[in-house]
Amino acid sequence: MTRKATYSAIAAASLGLAAFTGSATAAELGDTGFSVNGSVTLTSDYVFRGFSQTDEDPALQGSFDLSHETGFYVGTWGSSVDFNEDPDSIAAIDDADEGAHLEIDYYGGFATDLGAMGMEALSVDTGIAYFTYPGAEDDLDYDYLEYYGTASYDFGVASVSAGFDLTDEFFGDAGNAEHFRAGVAVPLLNDRVTLSANIGDQSIDEAEDYVHYNLGASVSFAENYSLSAKFVDTDIDDSSDIADSRGVVSLSGAF
Repeated sequence: MTRKATYSAIAAASLGLAAFTGSATAAELGDTGFSVNGSVTLTSDYVFRGFSQTDEDPALQGSFDLSHETGFYVGTWGSSVDFNEDPDSIAAIDDADEGAHLEIDYYGGFATDLGAMGMEALSVDTGIAYFTYPGAEDDLDYDYLEYYGTASYDFGVASVSAGFDLTDEFFGDAGNAEHFRAGVAVPLLNDRVTLSANIGDQSIDEAEDYVHYNLGASVSFAENYSLSAKFVDTDIDDSSDIADSRGVVSLSGAF
């Protein structure tokens, strides 16, 4: 069995960013069966499920994964954030001097293809992620735990995926939340160019349910680098600027 993806790659696809799954850039740790890989991304806007997390400003992001050949992995993903400036933001707080300016996610799970069952084109990934926002006041209840799962199938000319994210206490003490997502990626020019489309349905107990989506393309170059451009939007009619349609451009490097 081989590791096919990690949470950081799933998150990148959902966010509309370039994603590195690590097989080409992972560093093997001797004969232990472990390998490490990571990425650094500069993006024009950190958009999470349709909402800007940086008040439509650029963000610096990074990930680091430790995985085993059996398919188990742990890792962390981080990004700069800005919840303070837009009073209409779902994450707005009263005092601009308080609050988080950094998001750090910790995750662990199991990812593999089903080659042992004669289905190498089908892969699964499931695990737990913990979203944290250092610096935020405790009574803001930003931190939360989420369970995720994804199944994907590679047809050669295109790959498709479907997955879910579930929590019993969403960001900002918003109650139970369910997020269902699907995507398609089409590789071109010997996998140097990838066209993609992703859609997600987010339901939250204490907030309006909505649909978000992104369409875009990424170009890989110099082996470990990728440049992507995406259009992102939601179906929220009366949304503030942080949830309206926009373009997002990102430059990523894998190591």
